[in-house]
Amino acid sequence: MATVRGLIGSLTFAGGALHLAVAPGRSADWRAEGITLASTGVVMVAVGLAVVLHRARALLIAASIVNAVVVAALVASRTAGYPFGPWSNTTPSMGPYEATVLVVAVIALAGDLRGRATDDLTSRATPSRSLAVQREREEERAMRHLGGQGGEVSTEKRSLPDCLPVPSAPSIAACGPYPCSLSA
Repeated sequence: MATVRGLIGSLTFAGGALHLAVAPGRSADWRAEGITLASTGVVMVAVGLAVVLHRARALLIAASIVNAVVVAALVASRTAGYPFGPWSNTTPSMGPYEATVLVVAVIALAGDLRGRATDDLTSRATPSRSLAVQREREEERAMRHLGGQGGEVSTEKRSLPDCLPVPSAPSIAACGPYPCSLSA
């Protein structure tokens, strides 16, 4: 489970680092593209770190949304071209940077979807469910301990006598909060 969360966080972080690495070069050609890439990179790095360091389910959803937006933007810009800007009439090819970012984002999305489909993420477990599982395990352990090697444990209720002898004084018994005599 922790590996799924770590994988999603690490891949989201890596995608952000790739965006930050490419942003200065792209900014030289078109400042708006460089700013967009740098902003996306900062958000991806922050979300990737947050997913690894915190267990909130909302962060996994945020990572999925960020990675889905990156995949959608890359696919749209490489198939239909840029919707505006200096290259609005051209459709850029898929270079090594774009291919790497696309693969990283798709794997992060697949990891998150896999985790959700198999209920692998511990942040999805409700406290009552995890408490119920813990209680069940404790009961099983107690039954094994009390019952020995596969033996049966009696579950019938027994009533206690009104007066119980106190081990240190044989003539005095404990009756509720007060001692009483066994002879009475």
